[in-house]
Amino acid sequence: MSIKNQLAALLKAGGPLAEQTPGYQVRDAQVDMAECVAEIIEQQGTLLAEAGTGTGKTFAYLIPALLSGKKVIVSTETKTLQDQLLNKDIPSLLSWCKIDGSVRVLKGRENYLCPQRLELAETTEHHPKEVWKKLAIIQDWHQKTLTGDKAELSTLDENDPIWHRVCARLEFCQANECHAEPNCFYPKINKKQPMHKY
Repeated sequence: MSIKNQLAALLKAGGPLAEQTPGYQVRDAQVDMAECVAEIIEQQGTLLAEAGTGTGKTFAYLIPALLSGKKVIVSTETKTLQDQLLNKDIPSLLSWCKIDGSVRVLKGRENYLCPQRLELAETTEHHPKEVWKKLAIIQDWHQKTLTGDKAELSTLDENDPIWHRVCARLEFCQANECHAEPNCFYPKINKKQPMHKY
């Protein structure tokens, strides 16, 4: 059965999604978007889609992606959406649509501590007292963390400007001259990210 036919069966009134979702309504815009996504996956093309609030965009791109059986990258702007996809939407869809699949979360470099940049911030920069306190918190956590992922660092606001001075942002990466390279979190963690099987 083609992905398009599978979509029609899943998204129709009385289908698996309707059975699992209270108040479910067939939305033509959602069906249209899902069909376009399915088509573009099969053609290995490019699609730029814009859809208003209430269209059901998440299911419209996730369902054809999961049905395709291909490796698909979904990039999110916020951690909230990332968590929603990983912990709610994808497991639910895989279960409802009876699809075997697995998911891996890959975070951008800015989510990881750079030990060399932390050292530079502590030794070559002048800071007010408040910043020194934050650097001490980060250093203490650095001694304990296995991942260097700022999500673990709950004692520091995730939007605190000090993080931008110590994270592994690409424009500041000096891999060729990095004496801390064996202890660099970013390359190691992205090789070891666990697969979430559902």
